[in-house]
Amino acid sequence: NNTITRNRQRLAYKPKLWATKFFECFPNINMFASSLVSTPKQTTVSVNGNTDDDAENCTELAWRTIRGDTSMASNHLYFNHAFYWNKTVGSIANDNSDNADASIITTTANSIPPDKEIMVVRTEHLWGDLQHLDDFLMRTAIVKGDAQRIDQAELFRQFPNETHGSERHEFRTPVTQVGRQRLCCALVPELKLYVALVQRAVNLAPQERATTISGVMMSCWETARTLEDLMRQCQAAG
Repeated sequence: NNTITRNRQRLAYKPKLWATKFFECFPNINMFASSLVSTPKQTTVSVNGNTDDDAENCTELAWRTIRGDTSMASNHLYFNHAFYWNKTVGSIANDNSDNADASIITTTANSIPPDKEIMVVRTEHLWGDLQHLDDFLMRTAIVKGDAQRIDQAELFRQFPNETHGSERHEFRTPVTQVGRQRLCCALVPELKLYVALVQRAVNLAPQERATTISGVMMSCWETARTLEDLMRQCQAAG
């Protein structure tokens, strides 16, 4: 039974119990991905993240989580690209459309003007991007001799990698190919914004932008190179 009935009084306004429910629904990443087959109806969500229903389907919880509609189960997915895009670049006009143009936005009073520069740091190129960004921002100071180059080895010696205890996790289930494809298809609205940010990144060369975007799409679907390719594959897969 993929529906877990909750007691309203017991679970109301208690994030830890909601997290328990989340992991009861999805003990591993592939169970989470398998619940993203079809999009459920939209649910009215109150400011505290609870619904008005006495029972919530696990599929609905999966979609609410990956869309960033609730922070009760995952703050990481709640504070997504869309969250920060709306607070900086502009308001998303239609992030669920079939249009692959990721710049479908409306400007607001707090929006970044189109002529302003955007710089990005990619997780898969973290150190290199940070070094290049440092050079980009400190170019004048470096020319004047006021900036000192950071020694990477010395930095790592002083500040070793922090794992936050992930090496002690009991379950390490790798995501399957089908699971990865379902996750990517569910994240298309996020990927639209990701592509838009990469395309506007002034600290990346044109070839770096193209390689970064195609690499992400290929990690979702081997035959995909662009966002349009991925959306066609998702549509074909249903």
